Amino acid sequence: MPTGYKTPLERKLRYVEEIASREGIDLSMLKWEYELDEILKNISFNINFNFLLNIYLNLDLHFDMPSLDFEMPDFTDLFSPPFEKIGKAQYGVSQYNLSIYDPEQVTSQSLHRLLWDLRYKLTDVDGATIKLTSEAAKQWIEQLKQYLTEKGVANFYQDAMFEILALVEGKMSSVSYWDIAVFDVSVWSEEDKFRTRYTDDWRSEKELETTGVFDNHFDFCRFDFARFGDVYEGGTIKVSEELGEDLARRIDEFHKRSGWIEQYGQKTIYQRIFFYQKQDKMHWQGGHHQIRLQNLLNHIKRMLNEKGVIAQFRTAYLAFAQELFYHYYEPHRKYKQWRKILSQDELKNKYKRMGCDVEILDEIKEVVEKWR
Repeated sequence: MPTGYKTPLERKLRYVEEIASREGIDLSMLKWEYELDEILKNISFNINFNFLLNIYLNLDLHFDMPSLDFEMPDFTDLFSPPFEKIGKAQYGVSQYNLSIYDPEQVTSQSLHRLLWDLRYKLTDVDGATIKLTSEAAKQWIEQLKQYLTEKGVANFYQDAMFEILALVEGKMSSVSYWDIAVFDVSVWSEEDKFRTRYTDDWRSEKELETTGVFDNHFDFCRFDFARFGDVYEGGTIKVSEELGEDLARRIDEFHKRSGWIEQYGQKTIYQRIFFYQKQDKMHWQGGHHQIRLQNLLNHIKRMLNEKGVIAQFRTAYLAFAQELFYHYYEPHRKYKQWRKILSQDELKNKYKRMGCDVEILDEIKEVVEKWR
């Protein structure tokens, strides 16, 4: 038996002891309390990042904001002069080239979740410092492009999505705007320039000028989609005070849900109350999940041993088994739920392109279906 190996039962008991028991919850909450200030900063940064990203997705790519996980305002009304709202196309009613047509198999909600999932892979969760770059980033994005192409999303629209993500990443890492910024979190700069990564290689950078929260760049946006300020009087786009107020309200509400609450005159960490209520459910479901998944992986490892699968492919086959196993369940992290647009065959094709044997993938699929 390898050193450090734990049986599925040992893993369950450790989970119960450290997470799903009253003592485990209290200990975890002490750690949470110690890290709370840093956690709240991270929350503020991510809300600010998401808020700025949504402005561009709504104004440039016409994402439908009310359909997202955290309902957003219609940003067309929060700039001066206001932007024209471009509606969804209706057959026999809308004029050609004056409406937006969604791909048949995906929604703006799924595309938004996909971008936010990619954001966590490209940059650190608590700051716009680079995590994935060059070939690693390109491989991730090429895989996503294959999925989107199969779902009918046009290539130019995909490119526009990833360019906006790179643009917002650059803004968040090097410049802040008084209208929507977070003290102790945002990067303040006296310059009116910022640097953003080219999406061709996700490594080389370009310096761009900025005049406000929302601005487009002739060499870094899509004509027929982008809104340019020079069509307005004076070429200046001003931000409504409501925009900053809305961002501040969202951050404050999220802090209240994640930090302290008042109970019987005492400050209590909200998460402790939340976990106490779920203790019995965690005790059973969490440990039960550990046992089922580990037993499934152990079974597949034995199957791979019998077939003589070499080391570099073992990890891929096990990853396929886990991804397929989770495909039957809805992730509790909303941004990961974009994967529901993928079929099991599309997951299989992903690993087939990596060089995995189709027959082994089919056998793993049969095993997972029996264990789920």
